[in-house]
Amino acid sequence: MVFLLLAVALGVGFQAGAGLAWARNAMLALGAASLLAGIVIAWFIARSFHRSSHNALKTAQRLDRVLQNVNARDS
Repeated sequence: MVFLLLAVALGVGFQAGAGLAWARNAMLALGAASLLAGIVIAWFIARSFHRSSHNALKTAQRLDRVLQNVNARDS
């Protein structure tokens, strides 16, 4: 979809006489937007992994405390 929009935008730019400089600026803008989107997506994925591993660690620590209390009472 993005490539179709880019092709249309480049076609309009060339028809308007903007030429190669306009096309280069459009490609740089699209590249910058893609890079920014990639960074944001990577940040959300990393945050999700961090939260799930943090929750798993908290759960394991709670379970360990419970099992220590059960084992202490059984002794």
